[in-house]
Amino acid sequence: MVLDILFSVVLIILVSFLLVNIVESKVYSTTTDNINSQLNNVGKMAFKNIVNNPYINCYAFDSHNRYHIPACLTENSNISKNNLGIPTNYKCSLTGYAFTANECTDVLDPSIDNYYSIDFNVSITPNFAINKKRYIDSLSGNDNILNTKQELNLKVWR
Repeated sequence: MVLDILFSVVLIILVSFLLVNIVESKVYSTTTDNINSQLNNVGKMAFKNIVNNPYINCYAFDSHNRYHIPACLTENSNISKNNLGIPTNYKCSLTGYAFTANECTDVLDPSIDNYYSIDFNVSITPNFAINKKRYIDSLSGNDNILNTKQELNLKVWR
């Protein structure tokens, strides 16, 4: 009888430790998933803001209007963390072209294995403003204003 009670107590203690271990593992997994999800969301937003942001992208113009040109940058595009939507507690690296105003110049430590990275192409033009006729001609292959393609790499991490 005493052995049965002692065995039951030991069994209850072992099951309790097992349950605590499972709960801790689940909490850690959920926390890690949340951190990865936040990192991916920040990285995707930064990428979208590089290729589709009227503050840093080129535009076509005519006598009355301005038309935003996605994925078109100049050497003077203002690549700031604010323009890319990257919070101050994140770091970033944008490589592939020497922009004059690039805040994303952090160096990724090789020991960091959790980061967002994407390679993408943009057009590099000499000026932000492109005449609408030249832009349309470039789309139809009759002008080369948008032919200077550059592959960039964006990395974002914490």
